[in-house]
Amino acid sequence: MTVPEAPRRMKRLTDLEMDRLLQDMPPENPSASLRARVLELVAQPQSQRIWWWPFGPLWQPATVLLCSAFIGFALGTTTPAEPLADDSRENIMILVFGPEQEDWQ
Repeated sequence: MTVPEAPRRMKRLTDLEMDRLLQDMPPENPSASLRARVLELVAQPQSQRIWWWPFGPLWQPATVLLCSAFIGFALGTTTPAEPLADDSRENIMILVFGPEQEDWQ
């Protein structure tokens, strides 16, 4: 028998046929060791922080928040308070938005 002949012998089941087969099968009973492990997990005391932060260690988002606050503070204290001169503002506008339509003609 060759490999390409194998799929021809298998019967393809529709979803309804597969559902019927699964419903006709007897239910699978869990083993005693599986039941013991599940009950052991339930019996373990839960940490107090799980209900308000279930996403792992709390130091990671706290570090990101602290670093972003530090960068914002550093940028806020080092940028000049006076507005830019009109010439440099126009140059920045051209760099960001491109030249005006009149300049293309």
